[in-house]
Amino acid sequence: MKAVSMLMLFSLFYASDALACSASTDPEQVVQAQLEAYNARNIALFASCHSADIKIKNSQEGAPDIIGQESLIKAYQFLKTAPKSFKVIL
Repeated sequence: MKAVSMLMLFSLFYASDALACSASTDPEQVVQAQLEAYNARNIALFASCHSADIKIKNSQEGAPDIIGQESLIKAYQFLKTAPKSFKVIL
């Protein structure tokens, strides 16, 4: 029961960050929510912190550019298997 409660709190915390990403005009709040979603490996939430028509030029030769949130979600699937120590630290 306690594990379920913690999971629910975790979900609510990151759900509120999703609102901060989309509803906030404060760049610091948006970037903080983006960072937390990335470190939590919540790829959908991380993508929601970006514009629906995001375009990222990939500088690796032969690698495709990221265009749109769906493409961003696909590109960041590696987070699901990355070591726990792989995270952004400010």
